Amino acid sequence: MSGPPNPFRALESYTKSDRESFFGRDGDLTLVIDRILTRRTTLLFAASGAGKTSFINARVVPELEGRFFIASHNRWSGKEPGALVLDTVRAEWAESPWNEKTPPVPPPSGGGDSVLLAAFAAMQPRKSCSGALLILDQFEEVFQQHADTPGLAAFVNSLAELINAPAPDVRVLFSMREEFLGELSIFDNRIPDLFNNYYRLKNPSRRQARSIIVNIVGRSGVVPDAGLSSLLDDLVMAGQVIGDSREGRSVRDSVPPPYLQIACHGLWEKQFQSSGKEARADGRKKESEGIAFPAEYTQGGALAQLHYYCDGILKRLDDTQRDRLAEALGFLITRRGAKVAYEVSALAEHSEMPEDELRTLLDLMSAKGTKLFRRTEAADGSTWYELYHDMYAPFLTLWKASHQKERRARARQRWMGAGAAGFVVVASIAGLAFWS
Repeated sequence: MSGPPNPFRALESYTKSDRESFFGRDGDLTLVIDRILTRRTTLLFAASGAGKTSFINARVVPELEGRFFIASHNRWSGKEPGALVLDTVRAEWAESPWNEKTPPVPPPSGGGDSVLLAAFAAMQPRKSCSGALLILDQFEEVFQQHADTPGLAAFVNSLAELINAPAPDVRVLFSMREEFLGELSIFDNRIPDLFNNYYRLKNPSRRQARSIIVNIVGRSGVVPDAGLSSLLDDLVMAGQVIGDSREGRSVRDSVPPPYLQIACHGLWEKQFQSSGKEARADGRKKESEGIAFPAEYTQGGALAQLHYYCDGILKRLDDTQRDRLAEALGFLITRRGAKVAYEVSALAEHSEMPEDELRTLLDLMSAKGTKLFRRTEAADGSTWYELYHDMYAPFLTLWKASHQKERRARARQRWMGAGAAGFVVVASIAGLAFWS
């Protein structure tokens, strides 16, 4: 018998419909909303994996959609960036409850600098609408895919004109990974407030992580077990360099959300899929059962689940694919554990691999349900790959070392086997020569 449905997401993002099940960001929400309401532009940034997109979708949008028309955009490939954003704005406005459904003046169809301003100016929202909020999520991909293109220049001009125009009242939220902040220099002297109104979304603290887990399991009618404290200790340590000893490490009081979700998802599956406990249909706990999570937790259990998650993906590969992945990781992850984006043809050349086979391998590792890598298509037609999350780097680094050790052992075995066979042949020839 299976237990309660698994409430943890692994790497699946939260959406607007998940507002009631997204916990631990109340303080962040208050500060970000305050910034959005006080300035025309807000910059939200964080490290990869901190949960920016989930935070925006599950908390920011539901909090403000009762006051603002919101258009949220995060896809940056296929067209010029201005055209992509315009498509999203038009589609969101057509379905918005703020739309009076009166035919608006159609905005210009070309890619001119005034296209976004014209699109918002043509809207006729209900009188109670406070304005519009344009969310530009994963904004770093604009620079990855459209760097030094005319389309990017036109998009920058269009955004600057929209933000600086006294009317209509459109606020813009830029959301991006912190390592790309330097790219925003393209807006120098164009958007005065951009670096004056920002917020860095940090990983949840240990206390916040505890609240997240307690609230998530509570919605399934499950209570926290005494082992939760040990689980949190392991999750905090997992946010540091995987593979080091516990002694000598500086303890940071934070938990990367991907670690929390993946580890707890695996622990939940292990506990309830093997326990035979059954939950009531309404999801509430039977008091007589005393269902608690994580039951019988032992130190290191979270790290074991994180390794198991990555290993489960890598075991889908055959020996040749694993050998090639190990070689590619030497270029995609630095010695200090930082991820590096690589263009596929350059990666194939440097790693001395056939480009088509390397591309097939990385596409497999980028597919939905796997997401070890992120694939992006640049405006010039080139294809780039990078780790989907920084969290993978320490695990893949350990896997690479282990795999290469096994590979050398296999090579020695083949060499010794070949050597033994050669010895037999030589001995046979020598014997024939002796008796002839």
